[in-house]
Amino acid sequence: CIRDRLYTSRARITDIALDVGYDSPDAFSKAFRKWSGRPPRRFRRRPIPMEGYASFRLGSPRPAPQLPCRRPRLTRLPTRSMVYLEKKGFRDGSFYAVGREAAEELRVLLAGQKMLGRVRAWLSTFPRRPRGITDTRVAIQVGAVLDRPTAVAPPMQTRSFGGGRWAVLCHRGPYRFLFQSWNRAYFGVMPALGLIPRDADPFEHYVVAGSDRPEQALRTLIHVPIH
Repeated sequence: CIRDRLYTSRARITDIALDVGYDSPDAFSKAFRKWSGRPPRRFRRRPIPMEGYASFRLGSPRPAPQLPCRRPRLTRLPTRSMVYLEKKGFRDGSFYAVGREAAEELRVLLAGQKMLGRVRAWLSTFPRRPRGITDTRVAIQVGAVLDRPTAVAPPMQTRSFGGGRWAVLCHRGPYRFLFQSWNRAYFGVMPALGLIPRDADPFEHYVVAGSDRPEQALRTLIHVPIH
């Protein structure tokens, strides 16, 4: 149970949060504090009797997906340009719903300007790390790489991305579990390999995508900028 894992194991709270279906340690801590009256770290130092408590509610059902590869592919990328829409704020503890709406809106705008057939890749970039699951200012930029640089009208914008050295990890499965893979990349894979992130915007590349595909067939490449 959650109590035993916190009290008797040495597992990190981040790992426990992901294992029981939460998108982030913040989401797990918020739910656990609401249930027990104290955050997980404080509970771990001094557990409380469980009599009279309802069972702690797990997060979303865990996917059957493969986790990011243990050893990422290290590569250098050229600087490229993309057309994007920016949306802000989490919803239900993740970017998933906001990102999906932005992607649908961008697709309609590109189709209206007869540019949909020029799309060569779909991406999302993340210009600032969120401060928590209620961060209303955190942004997600959902974009498309076109066959050549093109001027666009608002609300679409253009920006460059890439350049430098990157660690690339693969997420297979539903987009709603992508945040788990990002957490595992930053808090598990990267520290284990001694890879140090640098100050550039990480991004996702949706290499196998589409609403007509089964969720388990979706494939997303997570790009982390490294020194």
